[in-house]
Amino acid sequence: MSTDADAVWIYPAGILELAMLQRIVHDGFAAGRHVDYPATAREVPARAEFRMTDPGPDPRATPATLLRELQPAPGCAAEFVDGVMVVTSADRLVPPALLVPALLVPTGRAAPPAPIEARVGAGPWEPATLRRGPLGRPPHRAEQPTTVVPMREVAGMFELEQPVLGRPVIHCNGVPTLVTGESRDEARAAAADQESRFDLVQRADGSWTSVHRLGFRFARVTIEPGTTTAAAPAAITVEVEAAQTAHPRRGAFACSEARLTEIWSVAADTLELCMQGLMVDGIKRDRMPWMGDQALTALSNAYAVGDAQIARDSLVALAQLDHGYVNGISDYSLWLLVTAGTLVRFLGELDLAAAHLDEHLERLRAHADEHGVLRPPALPDTFVRVFIDWGVTVDPGRDSTALQLLWFWAVSTVARLQGEGSRWAGYAETIRRTVIDRAWDDRAGVWREYLDDIAGTSPYPTVLAILSGAGGRLTPGVLDALREAERVGTPFMTSFALRALAMAGDPGLAVDRIARLWGAMLDEGARTFWEDFPEPDGGSPLAMYGRPFGRSLCHAWASGPAALLPEIVCGVVPLADGWRRVRVEPLLGALDWATATVPTPFGALRVEARREQATETVASRATAVTVWLPAGVTLERADGSTQAGPGEVRWVSP
Repeated sequence: MSTDADAVWIYPAGILELAMLQRIVHDGFAAGRHVDYPATAREVPARAEFRMTDPGPDPRATPATLLRELQPAPGCAAEFVDGVMVVTSADRLVPPALLVPALLVPTGRAAPPAPIEARVGAGPWEPATLRRGPLGRPPHRAEQPTTVVPMREVAGMFELEQPVLGRPVIHCNGVPTLVTGESRDEARAAAADQESRFDLVQRADGSWTSVHRLGFRFARVTIEPGTTTAAAPAAITVEVEAAQTAHPRRGAFACSEARLTEIWSVAADTLELCMQGLMVDGIKRDRMPWMGDQALTALSNAYAVGDAQIARDSLVALAQLDHGYVNGISDYSLWLLVTAGTLVRFLGELDLAAAHLDEHLERLRAHADEHGVLRPPALPDTFVRVFIDWGVTVDPGRDSTALQLLWFWAVSTVARLQGEGSRWAGYAETIRRTVIDRAWDDRAGVWREYLDDIAGTSPYPTVLAILSGAGGRLTPGVLDALREAERVGTPFMTSFALRALAMAGDPGLAVDRIARLWGAMLDEGARTFWEDFPEPDGGSPLAMYGRPFGRSLCHAWASGPAALLPEIVCGVVPLADGWRRVRVEPLLGALDWATATVPTPFGALRVEARREQATETVASRATAVTVWLPAGVTLERADGSTQAGPGEVRWVSP
């Protein structure tokens, strides 16, 4: 029987995603030499129960007979007790990320005709998760599909056009040693400066490959002395089995400025390379799901790829805490709740129960005072108590305004998702009033850095106030706080800052900054975008964390332009969850034309905006707009008119 045959796997709710997380973490620690990832997630359970309460349409079937037709997943044992299938991982010496209590539909059989419920321990019965995958490799263990890419030898170094995550395969005479890097300098560096592990194993055909998947663009291969055979050729060739996921609904963006078009393309490539079962931060380091990256990539995913499953799986995995904060960072617990709202608005539905939103809010509210001010303590496995962004130092003795605004955004997001009558709506308003009363400087028209501060501001509270809808006026001081900050920390928060700048009324400057900041990485030879921008003082673009090659050169949170350019330039924004209603208001600025395709859950939404030639009836610099709507999406115009898809809509804007 072929192990590549398609099969249906059945998991308790949330356990597939949790097992994927633990497998990725296990692999990341094995492959990396400098990995720090807080162990705050719950463990994969060893035992689960499954049941059917409805036999489905077949009158001859019973829940018991249908359930008995299912098989335990490989490595698991099952017994039938009082109408319940009890599945137990048989060998707990195997890493928990590899053995998961699950069921398997036998080959050739359709998925069960009736819903299956599952529970873990004394937890509630919940609908089980069904996922297709190869018979010989359950979905929680599956790596991405691969494609073979040959490496080109240049001056003793093997090179690729852009970074990949995969296994190099070496064909040579003798025993090779391997060093890889995201840059030539890293691939040439001494062993003590390396970020990855390069253990090799020989295959049956005589070729060599790495034990671990590696993130790299350059490879250096040498042959150990005394290992060659005289009769064999001395040439070395290298190819890569590169992880690659096909996204048939990929978005697009292009415009009359070639640099912006290239930036969008490289941002989308960066995003897709970091889609590895779950959304990871980078392909070299850490190769882990971090919530800050999820917050940003949920947006870029929506505009560039439309892969709702990986976004949902990543959020559900990170939502399952055993203790402490998400990723050991208090504000990452807040970003999880904000991102739940992003997924619903931009990518469609989310199982809110699976995200444990109420549970997270209750944990966090325990650290807030009667006015809603959040003061997160250092809990077990805390990585950073309050992060905000790399390079930001928060005074532990004061209340960060940025943190309080993110707290408001998180609570108000949950209230919106739960709808009318949510118990969190009033609490969100309490937080909002407290922050305005204690952090908004009405005389100067700016947000203060800390509550009850009499001086001092920064762009971070301004950005979060605008994006969260917390209020405060768009005063000259607010706009100046955004305009005066060329960049706001890393590409992570800079992307949010540019989104806020466009929302505050200066989209042209936001686009100019995308061209300058991300363009500076292209000028350095980047083919994917980096964890941080090049240093303006000319310092090494490769160094970070006190290590010469510590900076990730393919980092998910740098993919912001994949969302920002179609959102700002083509003006494509969802007005209702899942793109059911949209607004399209292009702002070309100095551009002559721009076009975008957004992969909505209903199909491709396409926009084209082009400057019209001045005539007696058309004003100079007017914009002709064409929108192609898929069925299920309704366009709402600024004049109040609507057009339901499918269809084509044209107009000219002054």
